[in-house]
Amino acid sequence: MDKYDLVVIGAGPSGYAAAMRSLDFKKKTLIIERNQVGGAGVTNGALSSKTWWELSRETASFRKNLKRFDIKVPRINYREIQEEVRRAVLERKTMLEEHLMLMESTPEYAGLLLSEEERPAC
Repeated sequence: MDKYDLVVIGAGPSGYAAAMRSLDFKKKTLIIERNQVGGAGVTNGALSSKTWWELSRETASFRKNLKRFDIKVPRINYREIQEEVRRAVLERKTMLEEHLMLMESTPEYAGLLLSEEERPAC
């Protein structure tokens, strides 16, 4: 049976940060995750909401400034904004996953253990 200094259950924002900090202190660390790295905040929550909020705020400001100078306001394409939100979420998920792959070369990092339904079939 393997021994660890820290076993982190859940690779959401707090669990991910705890695991990375543990590695800073050269502790043997294992992460157990049921779904996706980043948690609900990245995959279907706060990140997409925040991105929508920022884009809508920027769009409103842009439109207001154009009107102020009597410049015709272009139509805003909802699908393009939706795609930008999707790209932002994908970029963050990719960054977290790439960071974990870099950690693979750290001797203290024991790895990411996925739940039964997420494990690849052998």
